[in-house]
Amino acid sequence: MKLMSDKQKSQLLTAVCEVQFLEKNIKDIEFEDPLLNIVWQGVIHSVDTSLKGYISREKSLGRVVSVPLEGGSKNNFNPSEQVQVQVQVQVQEEVQEQKSQIVEISTTLQSGIKVSEYLLSKILVNKPNFRKPNLQTWAKDIDLAIRIDKRTEQQLKGCIDWIYSDGGSFWIPNILSAKKLREKFDTMESQMMRTKNKTTTMVDKIYDAGMTAQDMVKEMERRA
Repeated sequence: MKLMSDKQKSQLLTAVCEVQFLEKNIKDIEFEDPLLNIVWQGVIHSVDTSLKGYISREKSLGRVVSVPLEGGSKNNFNPSEQVQVQVQVQVQEEVQEQKSQIVEISTTLQSGIKVSEYLLSKILVNKPNFRKPNLQTWAKDIDLAIRIDKRTEQQLKGCIDWIYSDGGSFWIPNILSAKKLREKFDTMESQMMRTKNKTTTMVDKIYDAGMTAQDMVKEMERRA
């Protein structure tokens, strides 16, 4: 299954070209497609971070760098031709890198949308009158959980399933957003592991004692 349609890719590349060649302000570009807006915010953040790092390094070496301002106009600095070329090359390299990262970013965002929708479906079963959230915001939080915290879509969905089981029901009223899911994931994961280990140990002991299936059920109910 394609992560992005040809139309979406074309829109992104068109936006990149408008910034690179037509000097359009990168922050003025908006898309009707919510997914593309999320991807574009990642592009803006990455370009800004890299360019600021480059400028800082140049200034530390005593060089004055001319940087395009909003709207494409230049500032009043008069740097050497060599430095101007370096800035242009740096920006072009960043644009090329962003083109190659678009599909990678969209992968985690697709997972973010899936996990967000999955969490919302669980919440609505338990709380039908729950106010519909902004799934774009939820998807961004899940995207961070995957890219920054190194969670997987399967781990996050598994945690949601655990929350809505007997072992994790304490968390049901506390995890009502993707942000909270990300914040409390470590704590819940530890509890999941303890519950799993406790259940495994209990079943092993019951099995070793030679109990019947009926006895096992009674013992588990007594310990619950």
